[in-house]
Amino acid sequence: MKIFFSLHSFILICSTFILLFNNENFSQSNEFIGTKTLEKDGKVSFQTIPTINNDEQQSLDEHLYGKKSADGEQFVLGGTILWSTQDPVSIANFVALNGTGSSAITGWGLNDMRATLYNDINSTPIWNFNTQPYDPAVDISSDGSVIAVTSANNFYLLNPSTGNIDYQLTLPDSFYASSVSVSRDGSMAVFLANAWGNSTTYRIYAMNISGTPSIAWTYDVPLSAVTNWAGVNFSASGTTVAVTGRYHLYIFNSSDGSLIWDHFLDNTESAPAISGDGTVIATADNSGFVQTWHFDSQTNEYFLLWQYRVPPGAFSNWASSVGISADGNTIMAGSLIFLSAGYEGSVMCFDTYGDGSPKWVFSGAGDLVDDIKLSDDGKVAVAVTWGDLAHTRPDMMVFDVETGALTFNVVSPGSFFTCDISPDGKRVFGGGKAVHAREFGNGGRIFLCEIDLGGGHVTGTVDILSSPDDSGVLVRPIGSIRSAVTDVNGSYLIENITPGTYTVLAEKPGNNYALITNVIVDEGQTTTGVNLLVFPYPFLPPTLSASTNLPGAIMLSWNALTPNLQRKQEIAKMVGDDLTPENFSGTSTKTMNQTNKKVNDLFPNSLPVGVDSVAIYRALISGGPYNRVGSVGSSQSSYTDSSVFPLRDYYYVV
Repeated sequence: MKIFFSLHSFILICSTFILLFNNENFSQSNEFIGTKTLEKDGKVSFQTIPTINNDEQQSLDEHLYGKKSADGEQFVLGGTILWSTQDPVSIANFVALNGTGSSAITGWGLNDMRATLYNDINSTPIWNFNTQPYDPAVDISSDGSVIAVTSANNFYLLNPSTGNIDYQLTLPDSFYASSVSVSRDGSMAVFLANAWGNSTTYRIYAMNISGTPSIAWTYDVPLSAVTNWAGVNFSASGTTVAVTGRYHLYIFNSSDGSLIWDHFLDNTESAPAISGDGTVIATADNSGFVQTWHFDSQTNEYFLLWQYRVPPGAFSNWASSVGISADGNTIMAGSLIFLSAGYEGSVMCFDTYGDGSPKWVFSGAGDLVDDIKLSDDGKVAVAVTWGDLAHTRPDMMVFDVETGALTFNVVSPGSFFTCDISPDGKRVFGGGKAVHAREFGNGGRIFLCEIDLGGGHVTGTVDILSSPDDSGVLVRPIGSIRSAVTDVNGSYLIENITPGTYTVLAEKPGNNYALITNVIVDEGQTTTGVNLLVFPYPFLPPTLSASTNLPGAIMLSWNALTPNLQRKQEIAKMVGDDLTPENFSGTSTKTMNQTNKKVNDLFPNSLPVGVDSVAIYRALISGGPYNRVGSVGSSQSSYTDSSVFPLRDYYYVV
C-alpha cells in the first residue's frame, strides 16, 4: 500500500535558516559578476569576477575533503587517446559527438573560425566549413545525419558528407546566433539568438528539420531577463527543451513552443541539464548553488527537489557547470573556488533522489570546471577544467561515477572548455585552448578518447505474472554494481559485468523476488536467455500509517501480514528444503528459481532481508522512483525511518 507523508516535526527549528537561505539565494547585484573575455593583439584570456562574500567566511574543508571516493567495484576501467590534434591559432569552443562516437564535430573560434568534422580513425578533417569572421557553435544528431552550425546571424544545416550548406536561415540584423542543440533523432534544432546592436530583445528559435526545414516556433524575452544566453539542451526524448539565460530558466514543449515553466536564476553561465524524459532539470549558478527540480504532473510545474551550495570563502564560490544522466538518477556539477591567492575547482556527484549532499567530491581540479557530461545510465562521466597554471593536473577527467574514482585523464599545456560523451559512455571528446585560459595566447587542442568499460553482458526478459506491463523491474547480478531496468516488454540488458558466475536477482515493489543461479559471464561476450518470472504479492498489502512522534524521524506501522504460501515455497527452495508444490497447483515448478545459498547470503552488500521480510521503499515524488531504505522481519509491524530531512515530502511503499 502506498502512503504519502511530509516531515514537519521540527520546522520551527529550521525556519530561521530557511528564510536566510532563500534571501541569499535570490539576491543579485547590478555589477557584472562572471567571466569576461579579454582580447589583445589577437590573444585571449579570461577575467573572472566573483561576488564578494559579505557573510562570515566558511571553511571549505568539508566540501573539498569531507567526501571521499567510495569503495567498490569500478565500472570504468580506463581509457586511451584515439587521436588528438592541435590548431596553431584557433580555440576549440564547442565539441559534439554522434551516438556511437564515430563522428566528432568541433567549432573552432578566435582565429580561422570554422566548423570541422572528424571521424574516429584519425584527426584528418573530413571537411571544414568556414564561418569567418565569426565564431561558430555546433551540434550533431545521434545518427550523424544532421549537423547544425550557428555563426553571426546565420543558422546552417550542413551536409555530413561534404560540409556543403543544405539549408541556411539568415536572421534579422538585430540578432546574432549563439548556442545550438539538435534533438537525438535529428527532427528538430533549437538555437539561441542574442540581441545585436541597439536591440533589447533576445530570441529562441526552434527549427523543424524532419522534412523541408522551417521555423517551428520562436520565443522572445527582454534583455533584462537574461542579459546573455547561457545554453540550451534537448531531453533525450526530444519532447522537452531547457534554456538558461544569465538570470532565467525556461522549459518548453519542443513540438509547439508552449512554455511549460520558467524560473529566476541567480547569475548562471552554465547550460541547463535535463533528463531523458524531461522530468528532471538541474542548474548551476555563480552564487554557488546546484539546484534540482522535478516535474509535477498534477500542477504542471517543476518543484525544487534539493539544492546544494559550494561553501563560500572570501568570495562567493561558483557552481560552474552541471550534467545529468538520461535516466535522471545522477547529477554532477563542477565548481570554481576562489582562494585567498589563486583558484581551485571541484567535481561533485549527487543522487537525484537523495538528500542533496554530494555522494563524493573530487577536489584539486586546479581551476574552473567548465563542462560535464554523463552517459545515459549515469555510470560514466567526463569533466573538463581550466587546470592549474603549472599544468600538473588533468584538464579532461573521466570518472567511474559509482566509486568516484578518476579512471582516465588527459593533462595538456592548456585549458579545456568543452566536452561530450557518447550515450553508452564508451567515447569522450574534449577540447579547448593550447595555453592556460588565464594567460594570453591562442591555438587549441582536441582529444577523442576510447573508454574501457570491460566485462561481458547479460540479456533476457522478466515477466510479471498476469501483468500487461513488465517495466520497472530492477535486474542485477548479486555482488555486482551493474544493473538494468526492464522496459514495458520486460526486456533488459546488463552491460560490462566483471567475468564470473552470478546469481541474477529481479525485484520490484509489490512483487516477490525472482532468482536464477549459475549465470556465467565471459569477457567480451553476451549471455542471453536469462529469463525470470516474478509473482505479484497475492494478497492485499498491509494498511500503512505514519507519524512523527520521534524528532527527526518518521515511524511507519502496519497491520499483521497475511501468510503467503507462494513466498513460503520460494524460501524453502532458497534454503535447500524440498517442499512439494501440492499447494501451488497451476504454478509451473520451473518458475520457482532455486539456490543452495541461504537468503541472507544472497545479499552481502544490501540491507538485511531475513528469512522472510517486509521491504520498505521510499520516494521523493509520488509514483516513484522508489528506493529500498530498509526491511524488517515478517513478524514485525513497524519501521522507523531516521534518514529524513525537514520540509521534505516522502512517499512510502511496503
